[in-house]
Amino acid sequence: MPRLFLGNLGNDCRERDIEKLFRGYGELRNVNIKGQYGFLELNDKRDAEDAIRDVNGQSFNGGSRIRVEYANGNDRGGDRDRRGGGDRRGGDRDQDTRGRQVSDGKFKRTNYRLVVENISSRTSWQDLKDYMRKAGDITYTTVNRGKAGEGLVEFTDREGMEYA
Repeated sequence: MPRLFLGNLGNDCRERDIEKLFRGYGELRNVNIKGQYGFLELNDKRDAEDAIRDVNGQSFNGGSRIRVEYANGNDRGGDRDRRGGGDRRGGDRDQDTRGRQVSDGKFKRTNYRLVVENISSRTSWQDLKDYMRKAGDITYTTVNRGKAGEGLVEFTDREGMEYA
């Protein structure tokens, strides 16, 4: 049974809103809403694939665009390898050098990274990303990795990294 992650649901989303949105995609087994995100189980993997393709990115619940994707740790029906590579539609997506699948909304690694040292232990990755955004377009940030007081910022291009 495929399990889907639902993101950007909004604060006032109810179970019946999800049931209405996914009507026509097979039998819904379990709807679990946890605030602005939730999970949905469908009976058939083909129904899940259709739902992801059709519903992901639709305007939902007052204008936000709903995010629909397979939940982490989900068995996608055995048609992909354990790293998530491969594509059920015939391989029209890019792959990075490590073979991970890359598409809209997915993280793609770059070689334009900076290690930021001596930051407060109270600094969040969001704070670091907001601050570094002044230098250029950011693809990824993390803080307190490896050791406390250290963060990593990844830029989309060399110019942003050098400016920072």
